[in-house]
Amino acid sequence: MLRTDHLVRCIRSLEASLSMLRSVEPETVEYEVFRNAVVKGFELTLEISVKLIRKALKSYSATPHEVDSWTFKDTLRHAGKHRLMSTDAVGRWFKYRANRNNRHTTMARGLQRIRLSCCRFL
Repeated sequence: MLRTDHLVRCIRSLEASLSMLRSVEPETVEYEVFRNAVVKGFELTLEISVKLIRKALKSYSATPHEVDSWTFKDTLRHAGKHRLMSTDAVGRWFKYRANRNNRHTTMARGLQRIRLSCCRFL
């Protein structure tokens, strides 16, 4: 059985950060602080989620150590294959990963929307 206590706590923290971000005016220092908290909270939640998915996938693999060598995309493909995630969710994560390193302002705003939409299924 997977222990999800830490993940639940991270999701609650991320939701609180999102709430605080939405409560302040853009272009303020407070907005930047809460935005940074959302980004870091999202990244931590994502990291923990992927670790839990990998743990779950080890029960489907003849060689559990192989799961540890999979890339992020491989992990998600297998999660979709074994119905741990929906096809739509896997597609959203692939889109997120394709855009995550783009630092252009317009893309950053689009990426923020993608992050927020991905939070719905964490």
